Amino acid sequence: MGKPGLDPSDPSWVDGVLGGALGFDGDDYIQVPASPSLETPPTLTVTAFFQDAGSPGDWRYLVSKGALGCHAASYGLYAGPNGGLGFYILSDGGFVVSPLAGRRVWDGSWHHAAGSFDGHTVRLFVDGQEVGQGTPTNADIAYRLPGETAYLGAYRGDCNLMLSGQLDDVAIWGRALAAGSGCRSSCAARCGCASTWPDCEGGRRRRSPP
Repeated sequence: MGKPGLDPSDPSWVDGVLGGALGFDGDDYIQVPASPSLETPPTLTVTAFFQDAGSPGDWRYLVSKGALGCHAASYGLYAGPNGGLGFYILSDGGFVVSPLAGRRVWDGSWHHAAGSFDGHTVRLFVDGQEVGQGTPTNADIAYRLPGETAYLGAYRGDCNLMLSGQLDDVAIWGRALAAGSGCRSSCAARCGCASTWPDCEGGRRRRSPP
């Protein structure tokens, strides 16, 4: 796809946490090139700021990697079956979902989401606070699905599960970032990271415009 905002079918630029953000209206998305280096470790973290006044609906995706029909991605940060927020990984035995946040996270304010898998537990954090106690699993993430592309604002397989809402500063790491590790001061100055938020350094980011 071209640069967002230049085509009516692309996401628009909107005011965000770090300047500009991507606004999705339920029929657009950003395609992210595959990065094999992020598929080698058995660990993962996906983070994003998100916002909208009301749930985007059940199963709507903020971030997805790959697609297996209309079943699941290799991993996904999504609104879940309750229209709130969840994170999951897909394994050969099925998908493993974190505890879910409720629809109240879509309250019109910006919030920060972090989904992580450390090789043993699938976790979700919202604004630095863990949701539940995590979901234990020793499964490996199933990569090399029929569809291998990553998307912001969508899952695109045999069905299209598109986001209505805004995203800012999306990042994907090939490691599990520990809550409580803190943020570097520059991150705290930019986005108000609390000490319990995952580390803001490194990662593969879809950055806001300058």
